[in-house]
Amino acid sequence: MTAAPPSARAVHFALAACVADPRRLARAAAQPPAARPTALRELDLDALADLTGLTEKDRHNQVRGDLQMTFRLLGLTGQEIELFRDYAPVSLQRRARRLISPAERIDGLVEFTETWAGSDPQRCLVRDLLRYEHTVAAFRRDTTLLADADVPRALEPDSVPTKHGSAVTVEATCDPLQVVNVLRSRTPDLSRIERRPQVLVYLRIPSARFRVLEVESGALALLAAVDDMSDVRELTQRLLGDDRLVQAVLTAYQALADLGLVTTNRTPPSCG
Repeated sequence: MTAAPPSARAVHFALAACVADPRRLARAAAQPPAARPTALRELDLDALADLTGLTEKDRHNQVRGDLQMTFRLLGLTGQEIELFRDYAPVSLQRRARRLISPAERIDGLVEFTETWAGSDPQRCLVRDLLRYEHTVAAFRRDTTLLADADVPRALEPDSVPTKHGSAVTVEATCDPLQVVNVLRSRTPDLSRIERRPQVLVYLRIPSARFRVLEVESGALALLAAVDDMSDVRELTQRLLGDDRLVQAVLTAYQALADLGLVTTNRTPPSCG
């Protein structure tokens, strides 16, 4: 005996349930058609997943102001629905935890794209630009203004390097400022985007000025070691385990000071 087809009402509720809970849709899509709930067997689940992506994208309309270039890039590369339909189950979990402020929505999207991008060149471009706009938005929300520290003319082995302002370091596949310049064109030519691995520091100094700096990969370890307490001799021992390399490490920290990434506000406290 052939089973009766699902009623329109049953299909309507199944559709609504899948759009409201993308995890349910993912579970159904992973099953053979015959094993799916009756109301979903005749539906195009891929098209339904696109609908959840569109719904999720609409939920992020409130952050478009902070992510203008990212949304433009997503639209130009046809990745808008793809990203948001993949993100929908994660977003649902975050909403259940009440992580729904604009800043929290951007945080969640950035965190998700770190894994989502993988090694795909187009996705990595989205991730790199999203990181950049996320950082700019976070710096913009910090309205604290202080006087900038003077760049030390010459660090000494007993100088204590201290971080100057707020810095975010990333390994990227492009220069986001160059990408932004391309996207600002009335008819962007994405082939003009320059792709090469680079290490970037997004720096907001106390007076709120913002800079993007490209540094050598070793600079990340130098910055990470700064604890506002250890002098250059101690940092050399910690980083390299060899006091004979103090001058080389001193030169490296001086280069970071010249870039405005570190300064020195004091020498180590006296033990006497």
